[in-house]
Amino acid sequence: MAGRRGVGDGAMADPLPRLYERGAARFVEYRVPAVERDLGRVWRLYRVARHAVDRVLPALSIVYIRYFVKEPPIWVENRRRQLEEKREVRAPLIKIFQRGMLGNTLLACWWMASNFILYYSIWALFCDAFCRRI
Repeated sequence: MAGRRGVGDGAMADPLPRLYERGAARFVEYRVPAVERDLGRVWRLYRVARHAVDRVLPALSIVYIRYFVKEPPIWVENRRRQLEEKREVRAPLIKIFQRGMLGNTLLACWWMASNFILYYSIWALFCDAFCRRI
């Protein structure tokens, strides 16, 4: 018995059952009732609606805010004063890499990189490893 190995053993334990399940699903696909076959159309409609809600509506809300929401009068007054007195705050991209700001720039880059790695390890890698074990 020690020399016999089956489909459920070793590195091929996961892919082989999945392959056979896919084959069975393809075989049964043509025999499902017409109602269940139409669910593909409903799913496509759901994806289009989801796209509209997730991407198009936020973009339109930004356009609305940009053109129809006015700044408070005190901000307009402060902006006018800064322009008259020529003390407007400007921060071009080159400034963040000069001597006084380089530490803050590198720290911000470090934070963003660590947050990216943390996010990816929790939501992508952990989920993938968890789903493979199920």
